[in-house]
Amino acid sequence: MKKTLLTLILAGLASFSGFAQETTAPSTEPLTSVVDSLKTQLNKLQHDYDFLWCEHKLRDLINDLSIKANSLQISSCRIMAYARHGGYNRALYNSYSDLLESHRQNYESTKDLISAVKTAVLVKMVMGNFTESEKTVIYTAFDSIKTGTATLEASINDYEVSLKVFRGW
Repeated sequence: MKKTLLTLILAGLASFSGFAQETTAPSTEPLTSVVDSLKTQLNKLQHDYDFLWCEHKLRDLINDLSIKANSLQISSCRIMAYARHGGYNRALYNSYSDLLESHRQNYESTKDLISAVKTAVLVKMVMGNFTESEKTVIYTAFDSIKTGTATLEASINDYEVSLKVFRGW
């Protein structure tokens, strides 16, 4: 029994060492070319990651601006509807006024965030050697952010006008 077990173990080791020798055959390429190839692939992956990160951050800002502007526009319509049908309510007016101040503070914070993200994107764009088509995508996103910021500011102003109408009714 011991002899059979020992034979099986030796046969297993012999086949394993033969397999190991086959998989670790000497390479025909010099090691430096393999390292250079891996560096090139890593640089390409880093470049792609940087571009996708920039695009994601910019699209996230665009969506955030759009959601905030839409929310304010809906609130303005709600205020106008209440003004027409419910009349003036001091507690409700105070609540809407506080909400306006919160939106203004949020807008200022959003502008700071936009500035920080734009700076980070520009740094990545310069350091990452983006292609012209990638730069075009980023500049288009910058334009969309500029439009979204103007829309959000207009929505805040509309909200303020709605509050004035609500108070005056």
